[in-house]
Amino acid sequence: MGFGLLLAGYFTLTFLSFAVGNYAFAFYAVGGAVSFIAAGKLYEYKHRFGITVATSLGWIALGVYGAVAFLGEVFLWELPLPGMDTTVPNLVLFLLQLVHTAGLLSATDCLARQVGAEKVKSAIPWDAGILGTWAVGQVVLLLFPAVAAFEDQTVTKIVLLIQLIGYLMVCLTLLRAYRLICPAGEEENAPRKRSRFALINRINDKLEERSKRALEESMEYRRQREESRRTRRNGKRKK
Repeated sequence: MGFGLLLAGYFTLTFLSFAVGNYAFAFYAVGGAVSFIAAGKLYEYKHRFGITVATSLGWIALGVYGAVAFLGEVFLWELPLPGMDTTVPNLVLFLLQLVHTAGLLSATDCLARQVGAEKVKSAIPWDAGILGTWAVGQVVLLLFPAVAAFEDQTVTKIVLLIQLIGYLMVCLTLLRAYRLICPAGEEENAPRKRSRFALINRINDKLEERSKRALEESMEYRRQREESRRTRRNGKRKK
């Protein structure tokens, strides 16, 4: 259905981009592309994922912007672009983080209610509460720089910890959605609708073709192993 890809994209946008520091722009682009494909697949089932499709494009754009700004610093180009660590890009990053997460949680909650996935549905209010707390703290830090610098950035560290806990909770919710809303095996048997986005249709067709080919190869490998085991067992019995 797409929750596996959505989890991979969200993990890339959050934890992986956080881990690499100054090179986060590369993971914004990659995570945005993966999220775009995933949200496009899920859009076929619930149109609320359209928000996630839009914010995924925003992540890709931010990644491209960061790459251009980074290359400008490396090659000393005179570009009229503020760096990624300045106010405007940081504000855009905050809005993308907030809207992207809120959008995918809202759409996942709606789909979970539709199919009766209680564990997914019950987890989402907790995710929203933690991330809402982080959003309020982040707004305070953006509006009042003195608070951010208070007591060796203690408040900033607390807000960052809340943010990471919220990200982890969302990842766990997406993992539950992957397991409960679309259990293993049902995805291949479910009839697929065509997306309104031609690019997503082409990418989905290629992914499905590769998945089908990999499944056939795996089944053939297992069949050959089973035949080999039977041959060895029969040989031992004859002896």
